[in-house]
Amino acid sequence: VSGVYWRSSWKYRSRAFRYVLLDGGHLLGAMEASMWCEGASKYRVHYRIDREGLNRFFGFGREEWMLSTFEAATKEGPAVSTPTPGLSQVDPTGTFEADEAIEKAYRESSRLSECRAQEHLPAFGFERSALLRAIPARRSIRAFTPGSITADEFERILEWARAPMPSDCDETVRLYCVINRVEGMSRGLWCEGKMLREGDFAERAGYLCLEQALGSQSAVTIFMISGGKNYQALYKKAGIIGQRLYLAADMLGIGASGIGAYYDDEVREFLGTGEKILYAFALGR
Repeated sequence: VSGVYWRSSWKYRSRAFRYVLLDGGHLLGAMEASMWCEGASKYRVHYRIDREGLNRFFGFGREEWMLSTFEAATKEGPAVSTPTPGLSQVDPTGTFEADEAIEKAYRESSRLSECRAQEHLPAFGFERSALLRAIPARRSIRAFTPGSITADEFERILEWARAPMPSDCDETVRLYCVINRVEGMSRGLWCEGKMLREGDFAERAGYLCLEQALGSQSAVTIFMISGGKNYQALYKKAGIIGQRLYLAADMLGIGASGIGAYYDDEVREFLGTGEKILYAFALGR
């Protein structure tokens, strides 16, 4: 999985590094879904890779970088060596404008520390036939109706979002949820099944999501946060969770939209945390 930051930075400037990593996570989540479609559940994400060596082998210039790998096999026999020579460079953009801040962020965040492996495989809680229908139908919705979702539907979505993701550098990501219209749950700010503050925070959530209506019209608006150290692994895990949220919602007939733009400092203040805000997500009818 690689990233081409100019595809986002022409619009989002230096903020685009976040989008590149989230998109990489969505790709990893799509590969995970393909494993469940094929009936194979043994897979693993690798963040601890030789990025510089892979960049050279694939002929990447400064326009494109290797981010991670997805392993869907069992290692047997001798170690694999890198073929030489590598591949010829292919221009990924046609035009390009360098951003020193993004390139520095990539270099510095490529150095991982204190990685903790996650070996557990998740238990897929949906019918394979439902997943096969959901994948081609998966879309970011543009607006919500005033309808609600049920607490059972919400819990099924969260259960899959929180399921373990096997990788060689796992980071803890927590989901703070602004509940607006979930049958059987009081309105307010929730985390890990506990209400932190009761109240109607719909308009506040919309404002925090860069004043986007999706954040206020949803049945639930989710903020993913973490205090982890490994920036790239964190944001890619958030992207994987985002892909799971999309597919789980679609399998239950619920609309979804990822929100990568928000007021970081004000979200932290609202949630009462000093940790990183990784991603926002809206669910609803």
